[in-house]
Amino acid sequence: MDTKQTGIKMFDLNRKFFDNAFMAAGNIQDQFEKMMVSCMTLSPWFPEETRTWITERFDTCKNWRNQVKAAVDGHFQNMKNDLYGSGGAIADTAR
Repeated sequence: MDTKQTGIKMFDLNRKFFDNAFMAAGNIQDQFEKMMVSCMTLSPWFPEETRTWITERFDTCKNWRNQVKAAVDGHFQNMKNDLYGSGGAIADTAR
């Protein structure tokens, strides 16, 4: 197998690994948020200020998660451009 092909396969494998791990972590966070909102709704002893504060923290975490995903996607796109070149074919120039 050619070195370039091996590099591309490793790149694709790492990309899939990141996407799957990120999706799993996001699903866990979303499930935890649903559980907490449900508990707060069913518990009358939670003050409204606390509910609002916790909900805002969940929104902040979602925003941070989206920012991390966007940054990593941008870096993966840069790596893809370096590997494949601008025409979509495997880049022949060595850096």
